[in-house]
Amino acid sequence: MKIDERKALNTQKPQSEKVYETKAEVSSKTAKSSSPAPQDGVALQGQDQLRALAMTPSAEDTSRVASLTQLVQSGQYHMDPVALSGAMVAAMLKGY
Repeated sequence: MKIDERKALNTQKPQSEKVYETKAEVSSKTAKSSSPAPQDGVALQGQDQLRALAMTPSAEDTSRVASLTQLVQSGQYHMDPVALSGAMVAAMLKGY
């Protein structure tokens, strides 16, 4: 099956330049309420703590890196090339 990008991305100009209001906008304009409309938001106070937690290696990670470093330096670390290539292809297919 062949996909023609020009047809897939059908970006024609709109027929009209008129902007339509939603029902919520119309009802809020007609309502004589003095209370402010509720607003959506996202709280980002914990971002620095989460970043620090993610960047701090655990004791397990540190010991694993140390043991792998020792094996590589001593020449005892051997990898399976088939498993490595399979993991690389799987990661590529997942988008990593």
